[in-house]
Amino acid sequence: MSQKERTASTDDPRVNWHLEDDSLPSVEIPVQVGKPRSLKANVIWTLCGNFIYAFSQWAMLVCIAKLGDPTMVGQFAFGLAVSAPIYMFTNMQLRSVQATDAKSEYRFSEYFGLRMLASVAGLLAVCVVSARSSSMRTTALVVFGVGLAKFMESVSDVIYGLCQKHERMDSIAISMSIKGLGSVAALVGVLRYTHNLVYAVLAMAGWWALLLLFVDLRWAHKFAQIDPADQGTIIPSFERKILFSLGVLALPMGIQTMLASLTTNIPRYVIQHDMGAAALGLYAAMAYFMLAGHTVIAAVGNSVQARLARHWQQSLPLFRRLLVRCAVFAFGMGALAGVIALGAGKPLLTLFYRPEYAKNHNAFTVLMFATGFYYVGSMLGAGVAVVRRFWLFTVLYASVPLVALTSSIVLVPRSGLMGAAIATLIFCVANAVVPMIVIAQAYRQRVGALPGVAPLSEPA
Repeated sequence: MSQKERTASTDDPRVNWHLEDDSLPSVEIPVQVGKPRSLKANVIWTLCGNFIYAFSQWAMLVCIAKLGDPTMVGQFAFGLAVSAPIYMFTNMQLRSVQATDAKSEYRFSEYFGLRMLASVAGLLAVCVVSARSSSMRTTALVVFGVGLAKFMESVSDVIYGLCQKHERMDSIAISMSIKGLGSVAALVGVLRYTHNLVYAVLAMAGWWALLLLFVDLRWAHKFAQIDPADQGTIIPSFERKILFSLGVLALPMGIQTMLASLTTNIPRYVIQHDMGAAALGLYAAMAYFMLAGHTVIAAVGNSVQARLARHWQQSLPLFRRLLVRCAVFAFGMGALAGVIALGAGKPLLTLFYRPEYAKNHNAFTVLMFATGFYYVGSMLGAGVAVVRRFWLFTVLYASVPLVALTSSIVLVPRSGLMGAAIATLIFCVANAVVPMIVIAQAYRQRVGALPGVAPLSEPA
């Protein structure tokens, strides 16, 4: 059901409800609302926000290790391992779906309502899984605390989608920076004072709740006021027909996200089974470099999504040109990483880790070349959200974990970590090819509906 079909009268309480300025404590956000930032500014802001938040996540692990013991680190890691896949599914990538909703088919209040329901379901699932998978009460409470924090993060994430739709990545970066640095301070302060990880994790969750209330919701209110589709309302809408329609649209993205997480971890499962924990540690340390550069790719992808969506509706040549440039940039970053690993893999592994890691520098080089395809797949994922072929993408993407599983089972027992690296390269290629197929098909269909537009195979 389109936005035009659902234009409400003034008697519709969903339209008339407004969040007055005095309904929340006054917090001044020192950024002008309403004027989109340039693409360059959005990329820079997103890079800064992602870097600060990623650094904060790493700092929390280091601080737990320094102030606590290995058991605490394991409990915290277990909490993340339990909650992350669950919320990946329940989030259904609504942020990307909303940011690329160029025709405003759904209001923010409807995205907000679906996210609230899904997040509550996610929190309940975390509680059930933690209770059943851990016999230790303390571990279960830590998992609950992490799940509660992820609940707050999930609600903030859908507000980030509204900011992203308006091309205001600065607001997201500010929120993520405050969240990251504040969570480190809260967790470390409470852990140092109480030596109790449960209290520390709950303090982190409390900080994220305060951020949601005093910063993120106020951003949502400001953007809803200037968006004709939202008409000033941010109260969650729970109209069943609309939420069902939106859920059907976004559900495949939740499934795809889970499949992507599974795919990335399949070589690790096989290494653990065939070679043991020590070998897995070597592989995981080398593979971490793939994620380091992904901070840049995620920043660019998130920054261009709203603009890609606008080009998809208004100018297919501009859409094609921007998406191709982003994909070339992503592949170039991966190729550069491969060249650096080829020439300096040994000293890099020795510098960042220990000499025993450098013995696998050839596998490290293969992993770094695989990042080119991995980054292209991630970048093209932004394009899939724009063309909105979610179910087709999910069905085709189901082949990627099968490729990862088959190649890992065949190669790891024969070639060890080099086999795992080659298996990673193979599934990264598949990870890039699938969104290419989806976008190409959608582009051809749209060209057929719009005479005069050049086919995808012709130069822009």
